[in-house]
Amino acid sequence: MKQITKLVLFVLLQITSNNLIGASPLPGPVDSLALDPSIRFGRLPNGFTYYIKSVKDGGNRINMRLYVKVGSSHQNNEELNFPHALEHLAFKCAKDFPDNLLNDPLLLARLGLAQKDVFGLTQYFSTWYRFNVPIANPDAMDTGLLWFENISDLQLTKEKIDQERGPLRQETVFRAGTDLKGHFRRKQIRAELFPCQSDYSDFFEHNQNFSADSLIQFYKKWYRPDRMGLVVVGDIPDVHALEQLIKTRFSRIKGDPYPLQWEDCRLRYLEGSNGFIALNPEPDENRKLEEVELQLYFRDPKIIKERNNWDGLRRRLIWDVLNKMINIRYTEAGRGYNTTFYALGSSPDPIMPAYKVVIRTGVDQAEKTTRQVIRILQSIKRFGLGEEEWNLAQKEYRKIQEQMDTMDSNYWVQQIEDYFNHGVALPKNKAKGLQQWFSNLSKKEFNALLGAYIPDMPNDIAVTVLQQSGDVPVNYTETEVRNWIMRTIGEDMEPIAPPKTPARLMAKKEVSALEKVGYTDHGTTASGAREFKLANGTRVVLDASPSNGRRIQLHGFSSKGAACFPKTDKFSAINAANIVKNAGVGDYDKFALERFLSGTSFWQGAHPYIDYRETGIRADADLEDLENMLQLVYLYFTDPRKDREAFEDWRTQEKKRFQDPSFSPIYPDFYESIMEYMDDPSIIPQGTRRFQGISRTDMDKAYHIYKQLYGNARDYTFIVGGDFPVKQVLPLLQKYLGNLPNSTSRDTCISRHPPAHVLPKEPVKKKFYVSETSATYKMKSVKYSLRYMAKLNDPMDWKEQLKMEVLGRLMNYRIKELRFFKNASLYVMNAGATFNRELMQYEFRMSLDCIPDELEMLRKMCRDMVDEVKKGQFAQEILDKVLDRPSLLNIPRSTDYHYFRYNEPWVSPFEVEQYIKSLSKGDIQEVARKYLMEEHLFEFTYQ
Repeated sequence: MKQITKLVLFVLLQITSNNLIGASPLPGPVDSLALDPSIRFGRLPNGFTYYIKSVKDGGNRINMRLYVKVGSSHQNNEELNFPHALEHLAFKCAKDFPDNLLNDPLLLARLGLAQKDVFGLTQYFSTWYRFNVPIANPDAMDTGLLWFENISDLQLTKEKIDQERGPLRQETVFRAGTDLKGHFRRKQIRAELFPCQSDYSDFFEHNQNFSADSLIQFYKKWYRPDRMGLVVVGDIPDVHALEQLIKTRFSRIKGDPYPLQWEDCRLRYLEGSNGFIALNPEPDENRKLEEVELQLYFRDPKIIKERNNWDGLRRRLIWDVLNKMINIRYTEAGRGYNTTFYALGSSPDPIMPAYKVVIRTGVDQAEKTTRQVIRILQSIKRFGLGEEEWNLAQKEYRKIQEQMDTMDSNYWVQQIEDYFNHGVALPKNKAKGLQQWFSNLSKKEFNALLGAYIPDMPNDIAVTVLQQSGDVPVNYTETEVRNWIMRTIGEDMEPIAPPKTPARLMAKKEVSALEKVGYTDHGTTASGAREFKLANGTRVVLDASPSNGRRIQLHGFSSKGAACFPKTDKFSAINAANIVKNAGVGDYDKFALERFLSGTSFWQGAHPYIDYRETGIRADADLEDLENMLQLVYLYFTDPRKDREAFEDWRTQEKKRFQDPSFSPIYPDFYESIMEYMDDPSIIPQGTRRFQGISRTDMDKAYHIYKQLYGNARDYTFIVGGDFPVKQVLPLLQKYLGNLPNSTSRDTCISRHPPAHVLPKEPVKKKFYVSETSATYKMKSVKYSLRYMAKLNDPMDWKEQLKMEVLGRLMNYRIKELRFFKNASLYVMNAGATFNRELMQYEFRMSLDCIPDELEMLRKMCRDMVDEVKKGQFAQEILDKVLDRPSLLNIPRSTDYHYFRYNEPWVSPFEVEQYIKSLSKGDIQEVARKYLMEEHLFEFTYQ
């Protein structure tokens, strides 16, 4: 930034409000509540709006956002994805920032910013840009405001627009994963049901062929000062001076004497006729499970009409609590092995003014499941919540209340966003007023409201039938679906009784039979933790440091895992813990456990796991729930529940996971192909190989393996961390961990180590193909990974590992230049370095997802970048930014886990910190030359 800009900012921050430029207030609806006076607010003559809120929340950042009231709801079919494209271009077409802001590490380092501080997001009705700055850093604040000003006058050119077509394409490919058809199908449903939503079926063709001029005209139409709002929230030293700076800068934006009028699509939707859409995509021969998805929309006009008064604010709060309670009933209805019931509701809000229910079920269960959902809604409407549910509703409200933290900057950012974008009231003491109102609400009063919230018949319905090839086509009509609902509404019904929740995990008699065992105190470890050996051979490490936080975290582990068993039993071994978790423990199946745990601080339970060379369990809870948590851990070791029905349910859930649109197996498939090629047996499959492993998993073998791996307490070390009194916690550990059994039979675990892995002496290029993994998806891009793999001389050399880590992070900054400086069609790219313990080697990688036509160009660019770092051709400022990251201090050698698991000497954080400070460009250049050698090079592609 030029010195004159700094000087102007400094002067402006010293002047008083007597010299402020005038600003007119923003007119609102006649019946709207006045804006909270603690927010400094104004609207400039050109229509630009600003909000300043000083919050002393103890944070080190001031949150700055620029909102533009244009989103996907403002585009037509000829302007497909234009708001999103402009969000991308705002980072590369700002006239005062010729280098893309998303990859200008030198500028960010100088301003004290991290990459996450600069961001953009396109939504349905708005686009926002973030530029968070350190407190008391006027240069950073002025830079952010300058960028925001630039956004109102972007230097859009055909060349830069054309350069961004590729990243926009690749982002869609990345986000859709293997479910591209499903991605477009979901957008088609929105386009059919809701005004101003677009069908993206022709996205790729449109993205390639739209004219640059049409995008420029779209920008000029919507990016106007009267549609822009600036929000600044944080510990602001001088609100008056900041306001003067904002007015001086943003008054320069040229306004339009004829503000653009936009018909609110939400009102058109609420006032329009009911909608229905039925989609029957072509049957898929690769589909594993048939499914019907129904979406029910119950419109709520008051969410929009009353959004600017207290009635509307209370309505949203009631809906938020009510939706949580309805979802609890949905969850309960779906509890049962091999059930096909799934339903999830979403509260109406100003973006979607309708209560939405998504139903997923089997093709032959569509009527039954839909009627069950309507029955749940009708039951709540007619009878309200019972006493137990009301107590739970109050707990859910307290969780919502915790999010209304008026000392948190994020709360104010969200509140002001809703006020500016959607006209949601933001009066004085809003959070307190809602809290007082709901706290005084009785169960009777709450239930009396519900009849006016839940309509009988959904306004809009979408049905999607997903079938396998060869099945008889199934079609549902609007009349048919609405008749299901009408018949259910006409039923006589009784209140739904709450399910029985276990009072305790273990019987009192069983608990009293467990006696505290003795222990040997082994003293204090190098990290400051206390080490004990219980009478049954279990090692316990207590790290009771106040810096660990109030929750007690437990991690138990042994050095035995799936490697103990033949390769043919690998999937039975690695899946065993998940099979047990799905079945439950002791007298309780998974669902009874979930009911019990829902009332505790460790509602997620405990997590047993089996890796290739390790078996263990993790859990964390508040101190008052520690005994229950230890009882659950004890039961996972001593009494895993075996149930054939639960096992079959696990198999079905695994298949559903593989078909889940949010999960893409492409990346794990590529990674696992590389690991197989490198003869690394330690991989735990997550993609297609995991799916294929379902049929290779034998229930009896899985339980036999589980009991063997969890059957010897002497194999285990338990690390317990948190801020807790040792005298209170140790006796509970003696009681429960001290009574874990040891097997009397001979240990048959044979840890299988592969033959010493020998790396080739010359570069390797290997292509993998989707067909080789037996995967059924198709790819629209190519995965590329450049890797250097080299044997390490000393696995205990933490300094060498740290230098490799720094090298990997440095290259993670550099690789982004391929998109932002070289203009490659990239969206996903990353680099890093790891220590492969199984193969005892360092692995450096540069990975990206590209279009086929650019593969060879990018291969060369990646290798050129490697050559540059070996020559020391990288900026000191970027290295300084890498070295300044606190996460570098968390190297393995400074944890109790690595000390006890791998016998690695403990290294103090202070020693690590001092070594990090000593690292120079020469050190990183040296380690690059040492390990990034031509004979260590591997290049992999997946297509």
